[in-house]
Amino acid sequence: MRKLLLLVLSPLLLMLRPASAQQDAQYSQYMFNGIYINPAYAGYKEVLNVHSFYRSQWTGITGAP
Repeated sequence: MRKLLLLVLSPLLLMLRPASAQQDAQYSQYMFNGIYINPAYAGYKEVLNVHSFYRSQWTGITGAP
């Protein structure tokens, strides 16, 4: 009985922990990604669009993140 109680309560206690997730990306080029601003933009054009963006920030600073 004690093992059953422990088995049931352990997942419940783990779910009480505050959840943390990844931060939203910083879009300095938000104008190129219409879905980020307006999700209704998805499917606006009936073609496949593939975009790739690269941002190099804080590269010249020692100890940068």
